[in-house]
Amino acid sequence: TELALDDVDLEAAWRALSPGARDVPRARVDLSARIVVAGGRRLAIASLTAREGCVAGRSVDLVDADLAFDGAALDVARIDVLQGPNALSGEHLSIPFDRAGWLEMLRASRGQIELDITDVAGLTGARAARMPAHHLRVAGELTSTGVELSSGRLVTAGGELAIERGRFEWGADAAELLRTTRFDLDTSAN
Repeated sequence: TELALDDVDLEAAWRALSPGARDVPRARVDLSARIVVAGGRRLAIASLTAREGCVAGRSVDLVDADLAFDGAALDVARIDVLQGPNALSGEHLSIPFDRAGWLEMLRASRGQIELDITDVAGLTGARAARMPAHHLRVAGELTSTGVELSSGRLVTAGGELAIERGRFEWGADAAELLRTTRFDLDTSAN
């Protein structure tokens, strides 16, 4: 079975399928998908482009991805997300959907990620009275223990910090994941 959708209004489609839903995502979506059945398993394989999106109150300019879903996990061959000057890319990501909550899903996810951020306030939605110009770029791999950084660089008007190697280790409790995360970084400053 194959499906092709061009310039679909996601918000209107979502409301038609789920009247009364709250936090309805919006975007203009192009989708090319097919359903494959092999070995008793059903797999949805898709290429997706979403423009002018908003999910859970967060605006996103562009999501472009090649992915597959088998009902239990989302396998992302490639993804690029743009929000203003900020970018997230990933390759060979596997995101399980059998976990309780997004933090447990994050802990169980695997794959390569890269962040390129020049507008932290825009990314987080925080209102910063004054944030110096900056450029943060980090790349690494999601593992069973956290994120293994392979490279990184933070550049500001006052200098730069290079990450030669690093690790963010998840805390033991998903509810306290961000508060109890441990950082281990080898850096050099200029």
